[in-house]
Amino acid sequence: MVRQFLSRVYLAAPFFTPGQIENLEIIENLCAKFHIDGISPRKFMVLKPRAPLADRKKVFDENVRSIRTADLILAGVDGNDTGTSWEMGMAYGIGKPVVGYTWGSKLNVMQAQSCAGFLTGMDQIKQFLEGRMLGYQEVDTTGRLWDFKDRKNTRLNSSHCTG
Repeated sequence: MVRQFLSRVYLAAPFFTPGQIENLEIIENLCAKFHIDGISPRKFMVLKPRAPLADRKKVFDENVRSIRTADLILAGVDGNDTGTSWEMGMAYGIGKPVVGYTWGSKLNVMQAQSCAGFLTGMDQIKQFLEGRMLGYQEVDTTGRLWDFKDRKNTRLNSSHCTG
């Protein structure tokens, strides 16, 4: 399969607990397996406590550059991480597609409206990265599929949202 849409995916997700790190490592490995450049902030965003302003600016600039150069942002929305929410907002603001994923929680309305699609669980994440969801497509709540390249009908409906 020739990948024309997913070659660089920015992996926005919290990485503070062992479980979060384990899930992110699985997704990073899936990206490598499917020949996707998985841009993982946990590899360049680690700051020591009381890091100098220059170090914080360097991390911020790398984060922004990485989002700008990605084809798509794959965002883990469990845990209400402010960094992930910021990354989603920045991506949406510059016109990058954002695909949210969760292990079972729902998105708030602002996250949902900024997402081009929504995945639940590792199986759907794997299928999406592998390209088995009918060529980079996602399942909406009715079970219908749509193409992420067709940006006309990619907004989530309210069943994926909390108030």
